[in-house]
Amino acid sequence: MRKSLISICALILVQQSLLISAAKADTVPFPPRNNGVVFAGGDIREKSYYGYLGGVYALTGQLGDCGWLIRAQIGHGEYDYRDDGDKVDGNVTRAELQVGYEFVARGHVLSLFVGPDYQRNKTNPDDVVNDSKGSQVGAKFGLEYNSGWNDVFNVEFDGDISTANVAYRARLRPGWLVTDCFRIGPEVKALGSNSYNDYRVGGFMRAQYQVMSLTVSAGYSDSKGDNADGHVKSAYGALALGVVF
Repeated sequence: MRKSLISICALILVQQSLLISAAKADTVPFPPRNNGVVFAGGDIREKSYYGYLGGVYALTGQLGDCGWLIRAQIGHGEYDYRDDGDKVDGNVTRAELQVGYEFVARGHVLSLFVGPDYQRNKTNPDDVVNDSKGSQVGAKFGLEYNSGWNDVFNVEFDGDISTANVAYRARLRPGWLVTDCFRIGPEVKALGSNSYNDYRVGGFMRAQYQVMSLTVSAGYSDSKGDNADGHVKSAYGALALGVVF
């Protein structure tokens, strides 16, 4: 009788363990289930740099739940190039506000965004053939996907395109979780507008602990502008920090 009771108790514990494991497979443990995230970062390569600050807030439910989101971001960068041998200094300022919806199923997370996008490009001296020069407001469409935050192997993709200056960006990151809080992998990225295209290949490392994540990436950049002197091949580096609240 005693052995039977022990066997029954053991069976119950095993069933509970299986139920808990199954429940975990349908959740997104990281980022932690909170109302929003604040992020900041920067990107640098030869002859250009860009920095940004933004956030995402869950209007319904929490991050990691299906529901509506609002996203805001501002950024500023500077660059230089040569036009017919003369140096041209440029800077770009960008601000955007988007509404989105997050779909979550068995750890997979897909977020879609749409909203206005403001861009201002200035050059010194004035470059009359720069197609991106001046201020424009357009519609921006974005997509973010993660196949599973805590899977040993996962795939991340994020991209967007704007009607302002036909600005676009796309990045693919397959990654491996080498410890509970450290992920590494390769990355490929393409970004540009109606005045340049930049193609990149490299790698990334991400450390995540409790409410924070830090991502560092580096690699090779091949950027080409409209003018004959605008082709730049160089290394690039990027840094991104996220904090949920």
